[in-house]
Amino acid sequence: MRSLANFLSILAIIGALASGTFYYLNTLEANNLAQELQTSQLQLKAESTKSANLAATNHDLQEQLEQSARSLQEARSNITVISARSNQLKRENQRFTEELEMRMDNEENLQRSLADLKKEMAA
Repeated sequence: MRSLANFLSILAIIGALASGTFYYLNTLEANNLAQELQTSQLQLKAESTKSANLAATNHDLQEQLEQSARSLQEARSNITVISARSNQLKRENQRFTEELEMRMDNEENLQRSLADLKKEMAA
């Protein structure tokens, strides 16, 4: 009976040692997992900050794009107005050129008529 008690005592001691060893290993694993979790949370926080910064940058760039689009539209509108004015000025210039040529022709005809009249009066 004594040998059975000794055997059971030895088994109990081995069990306690095994339990302590497993507890120690579990504690190490838990600490490692806690460190990994903390590292992951820090990375998540850093990425969240980076994401917020990128969102702000994206918003700023979107505003710049909209402003550029408005400026481009305004420039196109100005080009249309300027082109219309240019065409109008070209037509007016053409009309004035034709009118000038007509007046010069009339003046030339009048000069010839005057010269003819002077010849007739002199003769």
